[in-house]
Amino acid sequence: MKFRHIVILSFILGACTSAEENAHRLEITQERSVKNNEFVADGSPLVEEDLAGFSGLKYFPVDFEFRLAAILNPYSKAESVLLQQGDTLTRMPRYGKVVFTLHGAETSLTVFKPVKNPLSTEEDYLFVPFFDQTNTEETYEGGRYVYPEMQDDGSLIIDFNKASNPYCAYNHAFNCVVPPMENSIAVKINAGEKSYH
Repeated sequence: MKFRHIVILSFILGACTSAEENAHRLEITQERSVKNNEFVADGSPLVEEDLAGFSGLKYFPVDFEFRLAAILNPYSKAESVLLQQGDTLTRMPRYGKVVFTLHGAETSLTVFKPVKNPLSTEEDYLFVPFFDQTNTEETYEGGRYVYPEMQDDGSLIIDFNKASNPYCAYNHAFNCVVPPMENSIAVKINAGEKSYH
């Protein structure tokens, strides 16, 4: 009887996980479709010759394992650092450090919180520019960006399936923030957007 209960419980838990993963896959697929439409609309970052033959951005398959719950350790004192942006430098405040486990190894990244433009209606957001071991061969050599989602309990969700290229990956007219070396991940992040070219 106990074995039967365990089997039933395992089936229920498996079904819940599957439903969550399916919902996640649908969410990511829809977001990618929206982004592809934006790239053929007015204001696209693509240069004219790329726009003419655009058939969609390239992505790794959606993988739920790259949707990570991270412990956020906010800095007690705001500290701004200079990050390279094209041929110039931009000052950006460090917000905190996130710690998570990936492929069995503990990994940490610095989270930035860009200063809000007082004339903009854009809401505050968190920003993680990063390098990983896919850069150059599979993904953009200049690194990628991911935007963590704050949870009610103060933790963060970092979904590398949503990792995106900076606009300078499509058009050198853009000046993009270069990830700091402290945000170099020592493993492959086979998730999110691949190189466009």
